[in-house]
Amino acid sequence: MSQKETLYLKNLVSSENFVADYKTYLHPHIGKGKASVDTLENYFVAIEQYLTFCRNKGVQPLQANNAFLLSYHEHLHQKGYKKASINLKFVALRRFYHVAKLLFLIAENPCKNIPVNNLHEEFPRKTYHLTKKQLENILEKLPQDRPFLYYRNALFISLMALDGLRCSEIANLSLEDVDAEHGVLLLRKKKTADIVSLQKRSHLYLQEYLKCTEEKAVPDELGTPLFLSDANNSLGKRLSRRGIRYILNRILRQFGLKEENLSCYLLRRTCGSLVYASTNDLEEVRRVLRHHRQKGSTAYLERQNRLLKRYAQAQKLSPHTVADNKVNMPKKDS
Repeated sequence: MSQKETLYLKNLVSSENFVADYKTYLHPHIGKGKASVDTLENYFVAIEQYLTFCRNKGVQPLQANNAFLLSYHEHLHQKGYKKASINLKFVALRRFYHVAKLLFLIAENPCKNIPVNNLHEEFPRKTYHLTKKQLENILEKLPQDRPFLYYRNALFISLMALDGLRCSEIANLSLEDVDAEHGVLLLRKKKTADIVSLQKRSHLYLQEYLKCTEEKAVPDELGTPLFLSDANNSLGKRLSRRGIRYILNRILRQFGLKEENLSCYLLRRTCGSLVYASTNDLEEVRRVLRHHRQKGSTAYLERQNRLLKRYAQAQKLSPHTVADNKVNMPKKDS
């Protein structure tokens, strides 16, 4: 870059303007400018929280140094934030200062040497997914005193665990995107859309849910919401992604399946694990979960291999013998 271009960028924006309008400057640099609304919200909430901390301490954000960022890291820890949450907040702050550096507002990124917490050592994950028996147990024992809530919650679980939908995709569903007769969903994206043919169980839950919907849906910018809130202050409005997560995490907790640092996303992982267990085909896992890259699907192969190795060690067998299906694998309850 020439000296003239450098001087131009330096004079393009002031420190005050950058901090005041950081969303405009950061947007093109988050997810290559194609980040989802949820991703942008997570970034901006984290940055806004940090800017409030700076104001309370009387520090101009672009004058903050590494020691100040370390003190903020410790502040979050003292406030009781989990290490995973702190990591995510600092991902946003690194991007904030990265863009400031690109605009020549700072010389170095003060987040550069902030340590990343090692989550795997402190939070060993035991339950990567549910077994088929656990999933059946939840669906059979959900409270059925209110049909609307029963079919809504059962449909949430079924859409994630059997059809591989994400929470955000479920929250964004509108009646205009649903073919209830044939059990087909249209999952809209920014420029494209995915078509999902539902499993028989999900199709049944969908039809029953539509029959017993208690409130009249309130249309919004996405259309006529499929999943409605039953809260007094938002009756008939679209149930948010966070609301769906809260409901699903509560259900998992009631069944003793909610582990620390594991969200209801394990239901979607359950889908991938069940598909791979029945097909041994990573391409089928990729197709069902709609992964754009094969890398996202290989996790299910690695997970299956770990389970096979653990079983082989317990039975004093060769992992290859187990993988070749030369022994009868017992049904696992957990």
